[in-house]
Amino acid sequence: MSKNKIEMFFHCKKCMKEVDNLDMSPREYAEVEVGWTKKGFQVWCKRHEINIIHVDFIGQKVGLQMNKTNQYFQEADEDFSELYTILEESLMTLDRALETKGYVRLCKNDREELQELKNSFNEALSLVDDHIRGDK
Repeated sequence: MSKNKIEMFFHCKKCMKEVDNLDMSPREYAEVEVGWTKKGFQVWCKRHEINIIHVDFIGQKVGLQMNKTNQYFQEADEDFSELYTILEESLMTLDRALETKGYVRLCKNDREELQELKNSFNEALSLVDDHIRGDK
């Protein structure tokens, strides 16, 4: 029978901030997915839709020692997550705009341009998501 030999857990930074105000442990609050990627495996926060850690076996970026390279990649993940959040919020705002009477009053060409803008936001989200998941 195997025993849990985990010495250090991976937690989402945002979840850790939120759990401070709740009467539960980080383990109880966590909502994560763990799975294989093209390069290794990833721990993903389902609650905040952000990367917790992506272990890259191909590039041998494994281990928990925080050297300059690991720090760079951690900061890059945080930067990509911030970019994703801003783009996602912008897309939700655009969706709300497309539901207004003002949008309906626009001529057909202008409505199509706004739909193209929405498609561009979706493509940008997909691109950033690829970076977060380590696919790029």
